[in-house]
Amino acid sequence: MSALLGLAIRNIRRHLRRTFLTLASIAVGLAIVLWLQCILAGRNKNMIDTVTSTRTGHLQIYRAEYLKDRLIQYSFEPDLAKIAERLPPDSALSERVHLPSLVSSGEQSAPILLEGVDPASEPRITRIRDYLKEGEFLAPDPDPACESRQAYIGRGLAELLQVGIGNKIVLMAQAADSSLGNDLLRVKGIFESGSPDFDKSFVFAPLSCVRKIGAIQGAHELVIRLPEESAIPVVHARLQQGLPPGLTATTWREALPALATMLTFNDATVVMVSLMLFSVITLGIVNTLLIGIFERTREFGVMIALGTTPGELRLMVVLESLLIGLSGALIGTGLGMLAVAYHAKFGFDLRPFLGNSSSVDEFKLDLIVFPVFQLLPFLKSVGVTLLFVLGASLYPAFRASRLNPIDAMRSV
Repeated sequence: MSALLGLAIRNIRRHLRRTFLTLASIAVGLAIVLWLQCILAGRNKNMIDTVTSTRTGHLQIYRAEYLKDRLIQYSFEPDLAKIAERLPPDSALSERVHLPSLVSSGEQSAPILLEGVDPASEPRITRIRDYLKEGEFLAPDPDPACESRQAYIGRGLAELLQVGIGNKIVLMAQAADSSLGNDLLRVKGIFESGSPDFDKSFVFAPLSCVRKIGAIQGAHELVIRLPEESAIPVVHARLQQGLPPGLTATTWREALPALATMLTFNDATVVMVSLMLFSVITLGIVNTLLIGIFERTREFGVMIALGTTPGELRLMVVLESLLIGLSGALIGTGLGMLAVAYHAKFGFDLRPFLGNSSSVDEFKLDLIVFPVFQLLPFLKSVGVTLLFVLGASLYPAFRASRLNPIDAMRSV
């Protein structure tokens, strides 16, 4: 074995330029795959953090009927204390009421979704309070009569309605009892989320105000934010088992299927690019090894005549391939980690590719991406690279082992 390893090393060093080019193709290909994995993982994390902290949270609880047909009559009275017992420490939960409405001011009007939120607990779920640009965020108002009459609206909607802090807006909606609900609220705060569509489509008000306008009892949605995103599957299963009949728990993936599909597409893109790069690497290695075999045909004939078995010849060619593959994987890992470390510090700017704005389902996404290193996908990529290298050596190895020693020694 040691003799075959020595011969493999000697053969690799015989044509250093050719070996270097093969190593470079493996290293660069693997470095690109590792960097792309980390960049897309960072992009995916950015999208998830944005949507879960802007609107959906990590988990949601609804009446089962509400998921099928979002009628405002499908509300429920959540047992907050009992649900909180099934959540990890430092989790946050908040009730919400959703009421499709028409908002107007003077001669201007627009269709919006009136969101009833708990001003005390909502900031623990989302960043909507952090988007405040003018005025103040909503204050708690437990009075069912909605004495405070507060509204928190987006900059785009404020400009459309031509209103500012302290101005009146009129909300009208079809109530749960089939009456026409309406009320007059005052703009207490104006926010800017960075997404023009979001800023024009939502008005936030205390739960009591929206319940009054819509004649709604309870809540349409209970939103939950966990300390760690990785806990979602376990907590989701635990919640689903402990919920009363008629209620169901969902994750942000079910709340935003379009985003979940986009993340799946990103993962598929990495696999597709990886397969193309590994295919190119495989062809390069096959070409290098075949050239080496043609150049050493006479040498192989002599080795066979001296007693080298076909299995030993195959093993020697495979060892050459593996040595090249391991060396290329080490160099590629180093290059990939350097690129990831650089962008982890300075970020990767997507503006040259996506322009100056990017949004998904009314959510503005950051255009500076910071890669996220994930060990398991990293190890898989290195392992797949070595498997492709090993596979590339099989044909040249079998070709070398089937040489006729007499014909091989006669070759020039």
